[in-house]
Amino acid sequence: SLFYLFLYMKFENHIFYRPIGYSAPRRAGEFHGTGCVLSSAIACGLAAGLELPRAVGEAHALLQGCMERAWQPGSGSKLLNPVP
Repeated sequence: SLFYLFLYMKFENHIFYRPIGYSAPRRAGEFHGTGCVLSSAIACGLAAGLELPRAVGEAHALLQGCMERAWQPGSGSKLLNPVP
């Protein structure tokens, strides 16, 4: 699957948008918590002083790892596992 981050930049009364795409193979099943993990990881990266594109890239990589290690306790959604 593919998602885009649109960077918004303003310079001398000119507004620029720059799309940055991130992709990963689509995973089978339903997952619980992907949006929360992604947004929290981006916020942590920004708080640590990373530039936005790098913070999003590292958060995306973290999310992919969590999804690889996800487990399904029953017949519902898979739960993300942040522990490597």
